[in-house]
Amino acid sequence: MMGGVLTDIRLAARSLVKHRGVTLLAVLCLALGIGINTTTYTAAKGMALHPLPRAIREPGRLMTVSELPASGQVSYSHIAPATLADWRAASRVFEDLAGSVWWGVNLTGEHEPENVFGYRVTANFFSILGSRPLLGRTIQPGEDQAGHAGVVVLSHGLWLRRFAGDSTVVGRTVDLNGVGYTVIGVMPRDWVFPAGAALWVPLELTPVQALGREDRMLSAFGRLRRGFTGRDAAAEATAFGARWAAAFPASHAEWSAWTEPLEFSVGRGPRPYMLLMLVGVGFVVLIVCANVANLLLVRAVGRTREIAVRVALGAGRARIARQLLIESGVLALVGGALGLWLAQWGIELFALSIPAELRPLVIGESIAGVDGAVALYALGITLLTGLLFGLAPLRQAFRVDVQQALKEGSRGGGPGRHRLRGGLVVAETALALMLLVAAGLMVQSFVRLMNADLGFSPGQVMTLRLTLPPARYAGDSAVARFYGRLLDDVAVVPGVEAAAVTSILPMSWSESTRRLSVEGRPAERPGREPEAGYRVVSPGFFGALRVPFASGRPFTAADDDAHPRVAIVSHSLARRLWPGGGALGARLRIGNDSIAWEVVGVAADVQHNALVTDEPTVAVYVPLRQAPRPTMSLVVRTPADPAGVTAPVRRAIAALDPDLAPADVLPYPRVVALARSPHRATAQLMAAFAGFAVFLAAVGIYGVMATSVAERTHEIGVRAALGAAGGDVVRLIVSDAMRLAGLGLLIGTAAALGLARTLRALLFGVGPADPPTYAGVVLLLGGVALAASYLPARRAARLDPMVALRGD
Repeated sequence: MMGGVLTDIRLAARSLVKHRGVTLLAVLCLALGIGINTTTYTAAKGMALHPLPRAIREPGRLMTVSELPASGQVSYSHIAPATLADWRAASRVFEDLAGSVWWGVNLTGEHEPENVFGYRVTANFFSILGSRPLLGRTIQPGEDQAGHAGVVVLSHGLWLRRFAGDSTVVGRTVDLNGVGYTVIGVMPRDWVFPAGAALWVPLELTPVQALGREDRMLSAFGRLRRGFTGRDAAAEATAFGARWAAAFPASHAEWSAWTEPLEFSVGRGPRPYMLLMLVGVGFVVLIVCANVANLLLVRAVGRTREIAVRVALGAGRARIARQLLIESGVLALVGGALGLWLAQWGIELFALSIPAELRPLVIGESIAGVDGAVALYALGITLLTGLLFGLAPLRQAFRVDVQQALKEGSRGGGPGRHRLRGGLVVAETALALMLLVAAGLMVQSFVRLMNADLGFSPGQVMTLRLTLPPARYAGDSAVARFYGRLLDDVAVVPGVEAAAVTSILPMSWSESTRRLSVEGRPAERPGREPEAGYRVVSPGFFGALRVPFASGRPFTAADDDAHPRVAIVSHSLARRLWPGGGALGARLRIGNDSIAWEVVGVAADVQHNALVTDEPTVAVYVPLRQAPRPTMSLVVRTPADPAGVTAPVRRAIAALDPDLAPADVLPYPRVVALARSPHRATAQLMAAFAGFAVFLAAVGIYGVMATSVAERTHEIGVRAALGAAGGDVVRLIVSDAMRLAGLGLLIGTAAALGLARTLRALLFGVGPADPPTYAGVVLLLGGVALAASYLPARRAARLDPMVALRGD
């Protein structure tokens, strides 16, 4: 048996070399299709499907644990410290549970101050993840207790960048936000969690925080015990949620406990975009398979007599089927190997296409190239494609009529062959239409997103973020004084028109929300209150970003802690809470605050990360002096290029506090572009996939019609001899092609309507059944089919009848 297989492999290789033209074209199609598919899978794997660092032990056993409100209005999830402690103590499903809190850090010392992403983590954070440091150790039990000496674990990137990879760094003291921390360890190169983390310190909770149930501040996860599944975790969460709601109705009555795989949580943001790309490249591979199958069918025309002779001499159908499948397999493996090589280049290009500012947050070390899992995926795709495009010639071989084929010679095969090739054209056209519709919707969505009104003017504005260390800025008054002095100093910098600070920069990938209640109305049940984005801003914020006002006034310097509290609401929030008007003068309670805020203004809606929804962002603004926050973003408007004031603004900050390190120093248009980058990348790649699909469909239609003309040379000669004009021949061949294309367009349109509904969450300003998109795609593919069929039809119309009849 093995000897027979080896013989078939040698015969397959000879056959492929003999027909090198068809082989080369098929290999190139397969290599491009498999290469694009493998590249996209690798990106999806690193960003959405398996985004956790490869060094984490058994990531499939890690689950996010959190609390969700009954209203389900939050787009992210956290848990209160006391609730996490209860879960950890009573769980039978989880081995252990850990939590973390983001921490903005000013790292000072021998070099320039640097602002980095830090995380405060529970002592068991690293042990649950199964992480081993490159140097030193990680945080140990007890080191997260109040009063313990501060320790810090460094990321590999920070260790290289800040300490030049010094192996003696363990034991040194570094200054973080004005406090000394002892370095106890350095993590490996491929270990960064959460994404973008540069260092980790113990999470020290005050007694009030540790017992708190309303401040859901922790991002938490746990490791499942062996033998338990995600379904068991969900059941435990349901039971615990009901128990807490009964025991603590004030804080838990309208909240539920919830779990999901940690990999799913981490990859939630890019997942819809990556899945859409995977579907797109899936269509491309299917179209490639249809094209290669058509090529093999064309080659099979010349092998009909060969197969008939072999059957007549006693070769079994199974023997012939094995030979044909091995030929397809060899062809697929050659194309797959080349595709895997192309994928390595594609992965590097994909990584470079991601904005530099987002790479640490999105991919880290996840998209490093072709690993074992990617190679296995590529092999699977290769074998699948080999089977798919090998079925067509195999089916044709099984349908060979031996006697008829021996009589007709190489023209044998009958109408079944034509129907099969026609069916492949129909499938190609339908798949291309579905891909084109998806790409058209995404491109239209992106164009409308680019032209959408943001509600503010980002042009000629420079932005940066500051974090004030609590050790030097203790209390709200110290924070308010610093930002007040900073704004005064920046305002006199030459070239500065306006300056302001905000706790949340619009379109900045960050969010903070609060629940609201209107004073004088019946209180909603806890967890059922309306929710809005919460923004702390300085008086000049609306002017600096040119946010229009619908009514009322902006904040002034008089809105400080010595005066009654005031707030400004967005236009959409005002309509939601006061549909009949009357927002001005109304009083709001924000979050758990017992003191009401008087609404003094209604500002225009400002978009904030609303990348794929027409729903406006509702927000409530409060003045800086009445609710100071240590972490704020500075916005500076200039009459010209904002880069010109960057250095003077940095000097103004250093003059006030030389240990403060500005972070994310960017022109505002760049901030907006980064927020839109997932949509842009998806639209661009889908358009590229669609263009490739159109090319393949055109090649497929042309190939089928050209082959059909070659096979019908005698018929065309007879028609011409009987008086048929060239136009009649053209119409005959073109009409045959358009019937196939029309059927494909009809099937593809129906399928595209179903597929497009799944894109609804990714579309902005365009519906999934947008008539102009469908009409444009149908016209485009119809035109491609017409052009691809006209060329061989025109050639057929020029045939000399005598030559055609004599050649037969």
